[in-house]
Amino acid sequence: MATVLTAITQYFNEDPLRILYVVGGSGGLVYWWDRYRNRPRLIVRLVDEQFEVKVSPYLEVRTRFEVQNIGPEATSLEPNVRFTGYSDKGQRGRFRHTIVEDDRDLPPFSWKEITLFWATDDATYPFRWYRTFDFRLTRGSGKSVRVRSEDKVCLTYMRFLYELAKFRLFRRAPR
Repeated sequence: MATVLTAITQYFNEDPLRILYVVGGSGGLVYWWDRYRNRPRLIVRLVDEQFEVKVSPYLEVRTRFEVQNIGPEATSLEPNVRFTGYSDKGQRGRFRHTIVEDDRDLPPFSWKEITLFWATDDATYPFRWYRTFDFRLTRGSGKSVRVRSEDKVCLTYMRFLYELAKFRLFRRAPR
């Protein structure tokens, strides 16, 4: 370990201007900090969720969200949103919701309301606990929204894991 440190210090002692390449050069620390700060990011809020029974046992689910791109560059949403929910027995189910709106573009720093639609013959959707909606972007990383289904409260990642572990361990719906 000491030989590595002495080799590094000797490298910069030979030509002190090399430190400029590390800090500000192409691919340097300043470049990567700027790339990190200006990446596309999302803020997502759950607005409303409605269930409609069509012909038994068919169920239509409409979920509305407000989405904001807080990155400096425009991006857009992928047309499908992955949904994960847990049954009352603790079994995970994954489904795919579709964004209804044709315009999925997200300009920087402006809110857009989107609606997810899902038609299913599995009428157990309203009884799915601890729901996760995974939004993906065409450019940039996506956003996961974790919702406690009984009161529609969005949870942080750690709180979600804690409550989900309790739910799956004791096999009881939360009170």
